[in-house]
Amino acid sequence: PIDNIHFYESDQRGFRRRLTGDIHVFSSRDVYHRNFIFPVLAGRGTNVYFLRVQTESSMQFPLHLWNEGGLLRKINLEQFVFGTFYGLMLVMLIYNLFVFASVRDSSYLYYILYIAGFSFFQMSLNGLAFQYLWPDLPWWGNRSVPFAMAFGSFWILQFSRTFLQPFPPLSIGGVRAPLTHSWTTARRVEWRSLRRSATIREKLSMGENE
Repeated sequence: PIDNIHFYESDQRGFRRRLTGDIHVFSSRDVYHRNFIFPVLAGRGTNVYFLRVQTESSMQFPLHLWNEGGLLRKINLEQFVFGTFYGLMLVMLIYNLFVFASVRDSSYLYYILYIAGFSFFQMSLNGLAFQYLWPDLPWWGNRSVPFAMAFGSFWILQFSRTFLQPFPPLSIGGVRAPLTHSWTTARRVEWRSLRRSATIREKLSMGENE
């Protein structure tokens, strides 16, 4: 995040300053976009611009000069990519929510919360959350990234712990074989089928011995 950006543009009276940054409300930006965009006039003669950047964290500040048509094409492509990505995240969340409502397996709930946290982290990282969710709360915009990271990390750890939890050992022919817990219904059905098959084999073996 970049806390303060001072953009100075020369005019007939000297220099005109524009102030924006991550510690200011989103409406302080000249262009309603997740990145900082400053419209400039490319007229004849020499145009002088100055930038002063301040931040308390690490900083990357690449500069690009776009014409209006190129910038619009870039923004349209970004919207398509972001729409596709977050659309897939939403589909995964809704699908796993229906599965959780059907099987009542806590692993699905942890996975749902992880997807929500990961999507929240990505939105906060690329600036879309500040643009659309809390444009008037810059203090929360600067704290949402570490919060979302911690939120997603906690639930993926809970999911991993439940995923690796073992089932009770299965006895096949007197040999106890531990089975690894699976968060999918298909593996649960497979485990029950395997146990039923082992029981049938033991009964058939006992019948042959008699």
